[in-house]
Amino acid sequence: MVRPSLVVILSDGIRGHLHQSRGVAHWIAAATGADVVERDVPRFSGMKRFLLMKVAARQLRHASKDESIRWLDRAGADAMLADLRNLAAEKMASRARADGDILALSAGSSAAPFTLAVGRALGAKTCVIMTPSVLGTDPFDFAILPEHDAPAGVRSGRTLATLATLGAPNAIVPERLAEAAGELLRRFPQGNPDAPAWAILVGGDDANYAVTPSWASKVLAPIIDRARDSGAEVYLTTSRRTSRETEDAITNIVRGCAFVRMVLLASADGYNPVPGMLGRCDRIFCTEDSVSMVSEAVTAGRRVVLLRVGRKKGLHMILQRLAFRLAALGMLPPRFVFGVPKFDAMFDRFRERGYLVEQTPSSIRSAQELPDASATVSGFNEAKRAAEWILNTTS
Repeated sequence: MVRPSLVVILSDGIRGHLHQSRGVAHWIAAATGADVVERDVPRFSGMKRFLLMKVAARQLRHASKDESIRWLDRAGADAMLADLRNLAAEKMASRARADGDILALSAGSSAAPFTLAVGRALGAKTCVIMTPSVLGTDPFDFAILPEHDAPAGVRSGRTLATLATLGAPNAIVPERLAEAAGELLRRFPQGNPDAPAWAILVGGDDANYAVTPSWASKVLAPIIDRARDSGAEVYLTTSRRTSRETEDAITNIVRGCAFVRMVLLASADGYNPVPGMLGRCDRIFCTEDSVSMVSEAVTAGRRVVLLRVGRKKGLHMILQRLAFRLAALGMLPPRFVFGVPKFDAMFDRFRERGYLVEQTPSSIRSAQELPDASATVSGFNEAKRAAEWILNTTS
């Protein structure tokens, strides 16, 4: 079994990726007392990125220790490796543990080659979260993959061990939510401590979904009106993918609404309010484009009200629907289903477990009762489950 005394998180600078890694590392440290350190990997663009990350990185799949060290040197990570080597030596000496008592961990494609190379250079175990686009999961000791990327039961190549998670692992620690809520309220004081509080988590555009000003008018505005009628206070945040036009529309919708206690636009403020919102609010609305925010809310013990958004158009959406229909007819293996249909299947799993409900704009506008989304849920923590899986898997 793996019992690391040092966990090295290698980050590509993407906040969502870092939160996934931090979540798994936190629970490993809680179980073993391991130290956790974070290092940013070098980032490249243009031809250098292509040659180093797309071409040369392929050689890491079967690279030796010396070859891995040379790749890190080419990537400008020699100083980072020297620092980690010294840190590892100190930790091993202080704990009288053998070489190899290290776990290198990362999420996403950009940090994966560094994780593999550092692991080979230090004699460490390696773990990747999500499937790296160039390397795949084969060279890593452990792979943690969302079910919508690797359905349960599907092994990935020669990877020593693969775990499929429902949604994304995350850094939400339920025991810390009260503290996060306190910090939120220091920044954005509540008006009425006895009023119910609603959180609205708004995502943004990606290859599949569109969160537009029109969506804000049709879906978000009725929620704000219903909150006012219900005497609720509202805390709203956007994501880095939210367009400026949609942020402007949101700002206009909530203008003059004193009960909207917070509108935090990700483009203007680096503070992450989500843990505080989950600690403060008893009703959580979240757009469907953000699997990570849905997962965070359920990890916090909150049942999510899922808000549907616009769907992109084009050939890739036609292919998504075709793959889904062929799989439903038994003419295509389910693993070839991708995009929106695969995310919808994931949300169905959340709904089956009682973690999620849906609400339409018409039901919000009407006088009908809101779905029971204020009830708490329990038993969902994929980062903790992933950590326990790593620690209990025979290496």
